[in-house]
Amino acid sequence: MSGVAAMYAVAVYARIEYAAVCALLYALVILPWWNGSVTSWITWSAGWILLPAAAGVLMRLRRRSAVDAREHAVVSERLRLAQEVHDVVGHGLSVIAMQAGVALYVLDKDPAKARASLEAIRDTSKEALDGLRSELDTLRGSAPLRPAISLADIPALAGRMREAGLEVSVEVDEVELPDNYQLAVYRIVQESLTNVLRHSSPGVTASVKVYAVRGELVVHVTDTGTPGPHVEGHGITGMRSRAEALGGTLEVDASHGFAVIARIPLPS
Repeated sequence: MSGVAAMYAVAVYARIEYAAVCALLYALVILPWWNGSVTSWITWSAGWILLPAAAGVLMRLRRRSAVDAREHAVVSERLRLAQEVHDVVGHGLSVIAMQAGVALYVLDKDPAKARASLEAIRDTSKEALDGLRSELDTLRGSAPLRPAISLADIPALAGRMREAGLEVSVEVDEVELPDNYQLAVYRIVQESLTNVLRHSSPGVTASVKVYAVRGELVVHVTDTGTPGPHVEGHGITGMRSRAEALGGTLEVDASHGFAVIARIPLPS
């Protein structure tokens, strides 16, 4: 029995090649003192050497698979948190920067407008801090329950954009979706509008359309900016990852202004 335990331990903790060599040497060492036939020696070796070694190898692979699965889950969660922080903080800072510019511009000429911009900065910064705090609580494992973001929040998002100086039209169909779908759509719209606010020139307008057609949910965000070349940064990469995580696709088109089109299969 000690030989069986030894072979199992070697197979569990050593490399597979090393375990195979040990099993072969063990069988060959027994052969000179074997009193039976070669067939019986092979049978004995298979039962008392190869089987324990195979069991050890399987246990080693199972442990490695479990470790890999845990590491993959940790990496996936880190990437998700990084994307959420990027979207929440990036959006908030863009709106704050735009509102601060408006406040400085009208400070002497229109104090009421400057006050409204400062109030918008206060509200936006509070919302961004609350979102950041929530994600940090999630990382610590102590996140409190909070209302889920839904398609119904998109008009309010557009309203904040209008206050920051970007005129936005919104058409959102009523579609029953799971919470993760609604969050993904909201973040795609949010990041798209944030990019317009960050990169567009004065006078540019944007349009948001969310609708279902032929078993797909379509998210279409366009602006009237000047066509030109573009480089995909973290924002577009993150939006595409959100769509692909739900089995969908995301495309961008800069031939007429800038358009983001996400197509996500509706859940069955």
